Amino acid sequence: MLKSVFIAIPKKSNTLDCENHRTISLMAHTLKLFLKIILRRIRRKIIPQIPTDQYGFMPDRGTRNVIFVLLMLCERSIEHQQEVFLCFIDHQKAFDKVHHSQLLTILKRIGIDGKDFRIIHNLYYKQKAAIKLSEGLTEWTDIKQGVRQGCVMSPDLFNLYRVAARRWRHM
Repeated sequence: MLKSVFIAIPKKSNTLDCENHRTISLMAHTLKLFLKIILRRIRRKIIPQIPTDQYGFMPDRGTRNVIFVLLMLCERSIEHQQEVFLCFIDHQKAFDKVHHSQLLTILKRIGIDGKDFRIIHNLYYKQKAAIKLSEGLTEWTDIKQGVRQGCVMSPDLFNLYRVAARRWRHM
């Protein structure tokens, strides 16, 4: 349950450049089911921490909602002859930037404790990964930061980390 195998899938055909590959993680189905149960238990403490204007990775919110809001904003700006300026930011590799110790501190602060906290702690501090190559698997290596690839909890943990790290940075 603590090991993941990464597979590189090319974004473009016949490419040898690593930047042109997307990695996906293979995890055991039993682990995914187990993590869904944990997520259901901790989500009621995570969701209240996330602002309502956060649409990515949120239940009952998504890109359709944002597109609708943007469309309404543009229509109103046309009616009132006002300019609209947009800025789109690509947080490339953002999931990989999550520091485990900070994430665990945030989870404790919002009241995740006991078995759920120990499970998440062990999943992050003891996780290992290997990359599947045509010759076989690479050596197993420790993962030092980032939310787990392919984990059902990763989007929620990332949203919590992003919001809470900014909110509590100066505390």
